[in-house]
Amino acid sequence: LNGYRVELGEIESALSQDPRISQSVVLIKEYDTAAGRRGQLLVGYYVSDTELDPAPLLERLSASLPAYMVPEALVHLPELPLSPNGKLDRKALPDPGTAVAAEHVAPRTERERQLRDAWADVLGLPQDQLGITADLMRLGMDSIVAIRLVSRLRKVLGLQVSVRDVFAHRTIERFYDRVVAGSEAATATAVRTEQGVLEGDVPLLPVQSWFFAQDFPRPGHWNQAFLLRTPELALP
Repeated sequence: LNGYRVELGEIESALSQDPRISQSVVLIKEYDTAAGRRGQLLVGYYVSDTELDPAPLLERLSASLPAYMVPEALVHLPELPLSPNGKLDRKALPDPGTAVAAEHVAPRTERERQLRDAWADVLGLPQDQLGITADLMRLGMDSIVAIRLVSRLRKVLGLQVSVRDVFAHRTIERFYDRVVAGSEAATATAVRTEQGVLEGDVPLLPVQSWFFAQDFPRPGHWNQAFLLRTPELALP
């Protein structure tokens, strides 16, 4: 999925760790994206007495699974559909739908607006219809689109990000908070601590201190020397 090897059984096992869940199955479902392309969605189906709040459930899964193996949608079922011979009827599992977010959240900062515009352009979506909490994987973000996005972010916005960052943080809000803001803060710190020419005594390195503490009878034995021959130089 999106270039990653996804172990569905491992995700199902993680889902079933919740004592309220009696059965679970995870599938990669195909769907039509908002950009008019076919996409893939990692969906977790679970059986429990009542529908569970997905937010804390996904948070627990995130603590035990890689980001790319956390389901992008969870569907509650009273029971798993079975075929006449008693096996799981995968085709009968309902479509989770492709609604991305119940509420459209506009960019909070100018940087988020720039990210939103870049994402909208590579996905082929109107900028004003893309909120920062929208799950970009469900809008058609795949490996090829992610490569185009990373190239754009590096060239246009000067951000040193990777395709892995895009798939690990699937909303603009999370991408900004966990990748961009931290990267820019580190860059600012590096600039503030940059120095010019250093002067003064330079202390010995640990290995140098050890060497001189040994009191070797011929310490010069370890010296290295070399000679460079150059053409005659026209010096002033």
